[in-house]
Amino acid sequence: MRERRKNCNIGLMLSHPSDWALGLHNLTYSKYITLDQKVTATQKTSIWLDGEGKIATQFSSSWIGPLSTALTSTDELQSGILWLPDDKHTLYINTQFALDNSQNIAGSGMIKADPTTGKHTVDLGFGISPC
Repeated sequence: MRERRKNCNIGLMLSHPSDWALGLHNLTYSKYITLDQKVTATQKTSIWLDGEGKIATQFSSSWIGPLSTALTSTDELQSGILWLPDDKHTLYINTQFALDNSQNIAGSGMIKADPTTGKHTVDLGFGISPC
């Protein structure tokens, strides 16, 4: 395989009225995956807020070939919601994709843009509530 790992970092500068609370509920990804027999694709996502110094939550999903399909996967926050503490902050999202062909050295795999949109997409589900 030519490239085994890809990494994407997103930093979202968010602001909202100080008398409201903003929270992240889920992340939904759209992609196309092609995997030969016994080739594994793994997606790992970490989320944190600026100034926190620690990862707020992490997700991991894996798929094993043979597989060739468009996929939509949703990561739901375990606590139900990640409340963003202030009215101005940066939310960071790091997503890593990895391919592993150690169980089939001749096998290959690919994670690419959703063919219906031509894009890799991440939809974020937010909620807002008065304080």
